Amino acid sequence: MSESKVYEAKEFTKEVTLLIDIDYPDFRSFYKNSKDIIYRKITDLFLELKSPDDEILLTVSARVDGCDFNSDFLISKTKEEWLKSGVKKYFEEIEDYETCNKIMKVCF
Repeated sequence: MSESKVYEAKEFTKEVTLLIDIDYPDFRSFYKNSKDIIYRKITDLFLELKSPDDEILLTVSARVDGCDFNSDFLISKTKEEWLKSGVKKYFEEIEDYETCNKIMKVCF
């Protein structure tokens, strides 16, 4: 069972923690430097979904300005629009068309 307050009463197909083991001075530098690894992990987890009922909880654990924090992402077929509109856009901007192709296979 997840320790997340948002999803504490929910059962998931799988729970994954992505630990970012760098102490960033602020959230701007955290996001700028960790966006790629987080988006790649999100994409990989979408590829692991086998059925429409599967749900994966991704918890990103990081340290920013000396404080630990966790951020949860619910990965499910119902969230594919977010994958297409947000995550895929990032990979288009960096011209990683191989990853864009993976996302398109998940969403269509």
